[in-house]
Amino acid sequence: MKILSGLCLAACAAFVLPSRAELLTAAPGGATVIDFAQFTEQQVVGAGVQVGGSVGTDVFLSAIGDHRIGPGEGFEVGLNGAWARTAVYNNDNLEGSFTFNFNTAPVAWVGGFVNYAPGFSPTVLLQTLDSAGNVTETWDLVTAAPISTPNGVDAGAFRGISRSAADIYGFRVSYSYAVLDDLSFSTTPVPEPAGYALMSLGLMGLAFCVRRRRRSTPSTLKTDTTQG
Repeated sequence: MKILSGLCLAACAAFVLPSRAELLTAAPGGATVIDFAQFTEQQVVGAGVQVGGSVGTDVFLSAIGDHRIGPGEGFEVGLNGAWARTAVYNNDNLEGSFTFNFNTAPVAWVGGFVNYAPGFSPTVLLQTLDSAGNVTETWDLVTAAPISTPNGVDAGAFRGISRSAADIYGFRVSYSYAVLDDLSFSTTPVPEPAGYALMSLGLMGLAFCVRRRRRSTPSTLKTDTTQG
């Protein structure tokens, strides 16, 4: 019985085991998307600008260095081509970053349609921040998920970060003339494939425990009171 109890506990643990943080290379479903369409003219981000009005949330964009928001006007991303689409642009090479702060509520995953100028800096960083502004996750696109769109026009790929709980208060992009459009996010965590496997294992284990318990429970015996 002790062995069976241990198996049941292990099954329950597998069922509730939280997923880890991961780099996203495809946009999950159910996202809130900010496309920056309200910025019809290019402007300097400077001390910050509110970008969440179109979706009814308080999302504040701030930047360190020379950053713009609005139409790209042929902004070049090196060998990866050029952007004309409305987006957030990092005009700095080896320094500077732009950060989105989620002031209405923290999110569980965040990302966007991005590109950058390969070779201009050794790293292109995506980072998540906690409520105090401390970095909780860092992913380098150059090594983890590079983007290649030779001579592309408004080309790029989705990149983002997910965590096992809604604890992302900020999302930062740094270096190498990075650009981002269609900021996407959700308060609902992204299920991982491994998480589905663990969930299935947990359900199977729980079902086994229930069946075993039923078998080990003595049935009520009827007493024959008929006199012969």
